[in-house]
Amino acid sequence: MTEISTTVWPRTELGAVSGESWHVPSSALDPGRLAVADARWHSSFVVAEMNSRPVGLLALNRCRSAAFPAPIYDPAKVAPQLFEARPADSHLLIGGSTELVSGYVTRTTLDESMRRRVGRALVAAAFQHAESLGLIPAALYVRDEQLAEFRKPSGQADRPAVKLDEFAELPVGGDYLSSLNHGRRSVVRRDWRRLEESGLRAVEEDPFAVMDETAELVAAVKERHDVPEHPRLAAMRLRRWAKEPLGRRLAFVVRDSAGDILAVTYGCHYDHVLELYEIGLTQSPDRHLAYVESMIYGPRRYAVREGCSSLHLGLGASRPKDLRGAMFSPVWAVAAGALTRD
Repeated sequence: MTEISTTVWPRTELGAVSGESWHVPSSALDPGRLAVADARWHSSFVVAEMNSRPVGLLALNRCRSAAFPAPIYDPAKVAPQLFEARPADSHLLIGGSTELVSGYVTRTTLDESMRRRVGRALVAAAFQHAESLGLIPAALYVRDEQLAEFRKPSGQADRPAVKLDEFAELPVGGDYLSSLNHGRRSVVRRDWRRLEESGLRAVEEDPFAVMDETAELVAAVKERHDVPEHPRLAAMRLRRWAKEPLGRRLAFVVRDSAGDILAVTYGCHYDHVLELYEIGLTQSPDRHLAYVESMIYGPRRYAVREGCSSLHLGLGASRPKDLRGAMFSPVWAVAAGALTRD
């Protein structure tokens, strides 16, 4: 059996693997994205090699200050069942986390069995590295498809895990209405009727053309989810995202009759997936209609036309997504050991 070796690389060396072809669970974990410096974090990576060739990697992030940039990054706030309150720089976040997804990345040439072997080796090395530095390892927002590799070290007891949220995915293909039960078909038909009556329809636009206009809307949505961000910083972040090399970047924009933006959803099309990134909304009377058109119906039309198999809707807002046919899978936090309390 081929031996897998692991080493820890600084972020500055990640460019050496950016030209490879990678299987990624999210565009947020693409090596080209991970190689970009983020002033909030000290970033490094566990790299797995076989026959002296990189075959997998896993991001490691340590906060540069004693306070997390937002509660969504704080293990004690996200999963108090597993983690006690500690200074931010005493943790090592394993697998990403900064975009609410953690996961390992492997070369596309690996089969499923080898991919999981590499994943388990990466995760084991990451937890060992954290402990060697005297840091608290925490894997936040691990999707269900990779939970086994994060939770089950070879020859040891399972690492404890708790469910944090649900990841929503809308299958694409076949007849949409026929795939829904009676109640959901009624919801979708009502949406479509109201959208036609109101004249609202999402249009695919160049992200760069609408970033400045929508940054305040995106920042307002982030604020409601306890992630404070100035609109100017939101625009800078969106601009960096739109420049990333993986896939095609789009904005699904809904405008009113005067041409003003009511809603925007940013998305990335890569492989056979359309993955949604951010949404911005106004407080108009048509807010809900604009929301579902920008987030679900407009992106789904694009996904069908472009031959995508799945529309990734992300975390949160489970009820509106469920009513329109989304499927859900758990998202987890994983710790090195169970929390003991006095």
